[in-house]
Order: sequence, then C-alpha cells, then structure tokens
Amino acid sequence: MSVKPILTEPNKLLRQISKPVENVGDEERRLMDDMLDTMYAAPGIGLAAIQIGVPKRIIVMDISRDEDKKEPRYFVNPVIKNKNNETSKYEEGCLSVPDQFAEIERRRPTVVMGICLSFASSISHRPTSPVPPAKSSLMFVLSFVSPLTSMR
Repeated sequence: MSVKPILTEPNKLLRQISKPVENVGDEERRLMDDMLDTMYAAPGIGLAAIQIGVPKRIIVMDISRDEDKKEPRYFVNPVIKNKNNETSKYEEGCLSVPDQFAEIERRRPTVVMGICLSFASSISHRPTSPVPPAKSSLMFVLSFVSPLTSMR
C-alpha cells in the first residue's frame, strides 16, 4: 500500500472517461488500498481512481466522523439509478481542486448500483461491519445519502 500523487486541475487525465472494471482481482484490491491510503493522507473523504491517474471506474470513500474508526466503502462501476427531488446543501471540496470549497445543492437519497466488495486486501481498511461473502460480479443496491461534507 502506498500514497499516490493526486492529479489536480487542469490535468487533462481528469477529463478522461474511465473504463468499466471487468473483474475485481488482486490488482484492483491493491489499487483500492492505495486509493484509501492516498485519500486518508490528503486528507479527504472520497477519491476516484482517475484522480491518481488510473482510468478505472472505482471510487473509495469514508464518511465516518470518527478518525479512530475507519469505515471505508468501495464502489466499482457505480451507476446512479434514481434520484429523489428532496435536496440538501452542504459545503464540498475536491482533492483535485485543492483549497476550493463551495456550497453544493444535491438530491438525496440516491441509489447507487455497482459491484459488491466485502473488503480490499488490507486488514487495516476492512469495513468494521460484517459484510456477507459475495462474488466480485454480484450486484448490490446501496442507499446513499448525498452530499458528503468536505474535510478540512
């Protein structure tokens, strides 16, 4: 596991369309571990693979408020499936646009579908709540309240 450099605007790679992940293997698990290390070191609460120069549809995030209790989440090939008309405004930031924060209004809750993962390879980043074993190609539906608040 290692901390990777985060690409910042106006890097053209950030505009590249990421490719779907066909299978979640050791390479993808190592990537997710590196993404978490990079995100925590920044510090941030979410990171897409493209932000470290890898054009794969993978996102990691940890919106836990307790720094001592990490609760990472792994999203592979995420797709927003429905949106609610209810909205909320929160201050947000982006690790690829450093030191810029804005009030963003987003719909919530949102349902996201993607590949189900029980954990990446690192024990230190395993989710604290038990997750049933699953094949890497199993689909899941996650009720996700958006937006995420930024960490400073």
